[in-house]
Amino acid sequence: MLKERIQWVDIAKGFFILFIVIGHVFSDGVLRRYVFSFHVPAFFFMSGYCFNACKNKKDFVIGKIRTIVVPYITFSLISILLFVLVASILPKLNEIMQCGIFTNIKCMLYGSSKPAIMKYNQPLWFLPCLFCVSIVAYTIETIGGVPL
Repeated sequence: MLKERIQWVDIAKGFFILFIVIGHVFSDGVLRRYVFSFHVPAFFFMSGYCFNACKNKKDFVIGKIRTIVVPYITFSLISILLFVLVASILPKLNEIMQCGIFTNIKCMLYGSSKPAIMKYNQPLWFLPCLFCVSIVAYTIETIGGVPL
């Protein structure tokens, strides 16, 4: 049984994703500082607003893998391949990035936004983080008995 989506929540999440992109496009300034003051926490809040742990564990985890992990791996691999292609044309990029395709794949599996890791597409860090937060919240609600 498919659950009906809440349109205003989807719209709000879309706006917060747009703010996340804006925050990463501008390197400095008042707009960037303003957007960075709320963009990721607001997106996580909206994601948590729709949190539902009524599913059994297997369905919940498979659903999160399908909606979070698969897009993360897909966009990460696309980013890595683009990085490798551009780096083969512009050798200076290889010097700046200081890592090859296998290091990038290892970093993808690590999923951090630290500058020394995941250099190919840093904004993707929030997807593994959202996956982990969802699993922890599900565990707390279903095993711990604490209603969220």
